Amino acid sequence: MKHLALATTLLLFLGALAPADDKPAKPAAFPGMEFLAKVMLDYLDTNGDGILDKGEFTNGTEKGFSDLDRDSDGFVTKEEMDAAGAELSESQGSDSFLGKAAGFLLNRLLLTMDENKDGQVSKAEFTKGCESMFTKLDANQDGQINKDELMALPARLLGK
Repeated sequence: MKHLALATTLLLFLGALAPADDKPAKPAAFPGMEFLAKVMLDYLDTNGDGILDKGEFTNGTEKGFSDLDRDSDGFVTKEEMDAAGAELSESQGSDSFLGKAAGFLLNRLLLTMDENKDGQVSKAEFTKGCESMFTKLDANQDGQINKDELMALPARLLGK
């Protein structure tokens, strides 16, 4: 169950890097994205309608921080980032390219939220980093995030 939180957190961080635009999302042909979109919906979609609303998203990011902050000190340290990345990698099989890439990306993306460059991400830094995510993930700006928008995220990140 923990790997669901880690995969969801990875996808949320990827969303922080996506440009907000008015183009509707189209499913991307990136390996593993259908799986990650399903994981994210399973983890965050509390009413089971297959769509994430703002409340579900916000609650999920709060839970994501709690899952990453293993010692509950209000910070995600480099060691906790490394452990989360390793756990995400292991959830896909330690020899899996997708697992290794996801673990590496999670670690690197967490570090991008470290505004003061002290080697850890505070709750405030995490919250600030997630504030604009919903808008960026909501490609068609309808106030909801669906599976197609989640699957299209890599293409949006790469400007395709």
